[in-house]
Amino acid sequence: MRIYDVTKYLSESSTVYPGDPPTVFDRIFDIDSDDPFTFTSLSMGAHAGTHIDAPSHFVRDGVNVDEIPLDTLIGTVQVLKVPNTVGVQSLKPLSNSNVSRVLLKTGGSNGHLTVDGAEWIHAHGVKLLGIDTQSVDPPSEYPLKAHQILLGNGIIVVEGLDLTNIDPGLYNLFCLPLKLKGLEGAPARVILTDTNVPVA
Repeated sequence: MRIYDVTKYLSESSTVYPGDPPTVFDRIFDIDSDDPFTFTSLSMGAHAGTHIDAPSHFVRDGVNVDEIPLDTLIGTVQVLKVPNTVGVQSLKPLSNSNVSRVLLKTGGSNGHLTVDGAEWIHAHGVKLLGIDTQSVDPPSEYPLKAHQILLGNGIIVVEGLDLTNIDPGLYNLFCLPLKLKGLEGAPARVILTDTNVPVA
């Protein structure tokens, strides 16, 4: 069984969505400075690096990240190679698929989902959608219509994936956010494996 880590490194130089707070690692104690141990304080937004958007990110009283069912986050996933602008035409290869989890490999820094693309995703029963950019919406474009459509219909969004070395096809997905109580999002470790070891 091959294991693919599609999580981006999270560091002080990590790209953040415009307007989000920077990621800061503050080394409080350091064994290299003759302290008895190393200890680091972290300061960052809940949507730093590879992360999950829960419905409560856009929906009042929506599901929080700690309330997302694990069987949504674990299971068969389709990786689909698409252009930077992902509309209905780009999603048509999924038409005859029963897979309810989809990762979009745009390969660009400005990859995003169109409004009709988001509506298509909802209409076809997808319950988790991931993308290899920091947002499913175009950068700095408001209102964030794709977010509103997806999260408003209970679809979990995973952003900031690293799909560089992943070929299109079917995989097993293990997408585990930090269990941050009551929050609208959280950093996540996202792993793919070949489908020769089936999961739900």
